[in-house]
Amino acid sequence: MKTSWKKRVGQLLLEIALTTLILVGIKIFMEGMYLLGVPQPEEVTRVTLSYPQCTQEIKEVKDPEEILLAVQLTAFLKYRPLAGADPADQPLVTITYYTAEGKEITLSASEDTVWWKGRAHPLKYPGNFIKMTEGIFFLPEVQAEA
Repeated sequence: MKTSWKKRVGQLLLEIALTTLILVGIKIFMEGMYLLGVPQPEEVTRVTLSYPQCTQEIKEVKDPEEILLAVQLTAFLKYRPLAGADPADQPLVTITYYTAEGKEITLSASEDTVWWKGRAHPLKYPGNFIKMTEGIFFLPEVQAEA
């Protein structure tokens, strides 16, 4: 019995969709999951950063290039989606993005954990985010104090 071309196309599309889902799942398992819902740099009007271990001041950024860096830093916050975070861990860096629409979007991170949308997630690559944030936004202040 002959199968119709519509049925063959449907089976092909189903196989492509399942293969894609499997590959995306493997990629997330191997490399970690990005934070979903981070605003685009064009949407952000200003950013505040706090790093109490480095300085007690809250740093405010309004320059478009620095806003771009602050948004791109979230790429270093890939997390392991199915693992549990250490409940005793405390945030070291807090970043708040203020959008043109009036929204405040806040994330916090320590060496090993990211807090995003009310949940704690263990980082896939611990320490990278803190080092990058310190180097980009707080290192000049640390050197000036020395």
